Amino acid sequence: MPAPKGNKYALGNKGGGKKKYSPEIIDKMIEFFSRPLFREEVVEREIKEGKVYREVRKKVGNNIPFFAEFAREIGVYPDTLNKWAKTHKEFKLAYKMCQQLQKEFLIHNAIQGFYNATFAIFTAKNITDMKDDNGLRLMGDKRNPVVVKNIDKLNEKKLDEFLQKKLGK
Repeated sequence: MPAPKGNKYALGNKGGGKKKYSPEIIDKMIEFFSRPLFREEVVEREIKEGKVYREVRKKVGNNIPFFAEFAREIGVYPDTLNKWAKTHKEFKLAYKMCQQLQKEFLIHNAIQGFYNATFAIFTAKNITDMKDDNGLRLMGDKRNPVVVKNIDKLNEKKLDEFLQKKLGK
C-alpha cells in the first residue's frame, strides 16, 4: 500500500521489505557468538606525582550473546533467523553451532562466578537444552494424575500397560 500523498516522511522509502539471506551472515553470526568470555576492568588506580603508580584489575564477565541481539545487529527480526534455519541447511548448522557457543559461554561464565547462580540456572533451562530431570512425569488427567518414574526406561507398550493398571482401565 503506497504512502498517502504529501507524506514527506515516505519519500524514497520503498517499504520495510525482507532482508535477503546471504551466506556472509553465517560468518557474522559465528563471530558475534564467539565474543570473549570476559574482559578486564580497572577497579582501583593509585596515582603518585601525576602518574599512575598502581592499577588493580578485575575480570568481568561479558554479556551472553543472544539471537535477538544478533538479529537487531543485522537488521532483521529474531523470527527471520528461525526461518532461515528452516530453509538454508548451512545456516541451520551455523545456528546450532551458535547455540552451542551460547551454552558454553553461559557455563564458563557461571562457573567463574561472573553471573548470579540462580539466574544462570534459569537462563540455562530456557535457552539451552539443559533441564532438571528427576525422571518423574505426570500423566493422566488433572483430577487423577499418575506419577511415572523413569519414563525414559519404559517402552510404549510397557507405558500403556502401566497407565491402564494405574488408571484402573
